[in-house]
Amino acid sequence: MTSDKQIYDFFKNYQDRGMKKWTGFFLSAHTAKISQSKKCENNRLKKALDLEKIKKVLLEATTQGKIVQIQLKAVDLDGAPFPEIKGIIEGWIDNQVVINRQIINISEINCLEIVKEL
Repeated sequence: MTSDKQIYDFFKNYQDRGMKKWTGFFLSAHTAKISQSKKCENNRLKKALDLEKIKKVLLEATTQGKIVQIQLKAVDLDGAPFPEIKGIIEGWIDNQVVINRQIINISEINCLEIVKEL
């Protein structure tokens, strides 16, 4: 059993660490949430282009051999868009485009832009 003197001595010399004692608990849950929100801020869908604008950019890129960057409408489970596809248009038939040996339906394209370098 502890005496009043032992309790008094303990609190006389006790230095509270303040918020430091909560840091480990705080960081694990909140850092994940903060990094997820930063990811979402950096990876958002660009302004969607209409079908006519997409076809116009495709025509220019195909005839002039320019490099394009395509952002698809599809997003992952966190709501972030998949990585953009960059390359030269290898083929374009009706509603499908071939870029980097990958067939993409034009209806799946959110944004398409011509870029300078690969």
